[in-house]
Amino acid sequence: MVSYFLAYATANERATYELDELHFSNMGTYASGVSHLSVYVAVSTVAERTKIDAGLHDALKVALSSTSVSIQEVAFKSNLGRDFSSFAHCLRMICKTAKDEDYVLFINRSAYGPLGNGWYSKYIEQYHKFPDVQLCGSTINLSGHPGLPVESASPHVQTYAFFGRVGDFREFIKNFPGEHEEKRIDVIRHGEIGLSRRILQRGGALTCLAWPNYSFVHNLPIDPSLPTGDIKRSVINLPFQYRRKHYGNPNNTPSRPSMPNNAADLFLDFFHDFFGEDKPRVSVSIQSSHNTTLFYSPELDRCIHIDKNSASSHATALKPLNLRLSNDRLTFFVQLANCEVELCLYDSGLHIRRQPVGQTKLLGNCFEVIRLEKNLFHLRAAGLFLCAEPNGELCCNRLRPSIWETFTFVASHTAEPMKCLS
Repeated sequence: MVSYFLAYATANERATYELDELHFSNMGTYASGVSHLSVYVAVSTVAERTKIDAGLHDALKVALSSTSVSIQEVAFKSNLGRDFSSFAHCLRMICKTAKDEDYVLFINRSAYGPLGNGWYSKYIEQYHKFPDVQLCGSTINLSGHPGLPVESASPHVQTYAFFGRVGDFREFIKNFPGEHEEKRIDVIRHGEIGLSRRILQRGGALTCLAWPNYSFVHNLPIDPSLPTGDIKRSVINLPFQYRRKHYGNPNNTPSRPSMPNNAADLFLDFFHDFFGEDKPRVSVSIQSSHNTTLFYSPELDRCIHIDKNSASSHATALKPLNLRLSNDRLTFFVQLANCEVELCLYDSGLHIRRQPVGQTKLLGNCFEVIRLEKNLFHLRAAGLFLCAEPNGELCCNRLRPSIWETFTFVASHTAEPMKCLS
């Protein structure tokens, strides 16, 4: 019987593990596509260990909340080799029980996701699409690294997410590529690029989900129509989306898709993409990265986010948030018994205010819409980003956006159709 493993690399230089917890929450939310998944976690010790580090195993287990995905180990190790020494540690633990025909997916916390069902099985399907594949990634880079010599520009799987059979990696148990490197550039050269190079030199092939109709083998020509820049931030519809900035020369980076000129056009694009509609005849709600929907609570007199099942059984009836678009701004409003009332930002939260409030605390009613990849966006007002906290609270006090400040659309049976104003 084939077994399935996941090796997860992170570090402890941040005050919390909120990003990691969100990733594990998504692993529990979305079906992996395999019967059971065993997860090994390795943490690079960048800062002095604290009580938060000691509670990481339990925190990830709570976030995961799944019977089909289980955490086998959370281990702390030195930062030498960065993610590659973390991958090496996880591989050694996995190989104690795994067979060569078992599968293993390696990801680090830069891999935002999973973003949908079948996130593990999609790598299996792509892996078996071509003969001799020994390494499958989300994306492949053809251009090397701008800080390395030109000869580094060989095809290599980008290692925020890569996959194979355990037997493909067994020769690296004693010396995983890049695990002993100190400098970041050497980790890239001997780790990310070196891993693919060694696979190719021994006769293995590379493939990736972003280019599902291609495989790459040693010394064979590459289709000239493929982009030679770093594609990992421009591709969409993958199980994991890379979230960091490009490290390469912008001149060698593929241009981003053209964006609509204003928010109304942007959301019309969303409607067309999601619902096949050219005009917003469909009712929608806004969903957070926690898979929760934004509502107004009359009892609290502010907005919260909660899953729809919990909202339907809430003690006090919650009001769905409705949306209104002007040229480049988004506002929220709710329909009360005898009136329609806009929500405003007050003390960093979304509240109803029927009377004017002091200008020192009123930040404004409109949000600037900042579009990300395809169906994701941030909402910003007065230089601060709207944030969905894990406890259900909504606030607008973040200077920089990350996962909790990311939102999308979902179809709604309770909200009013979105209003677009010229």
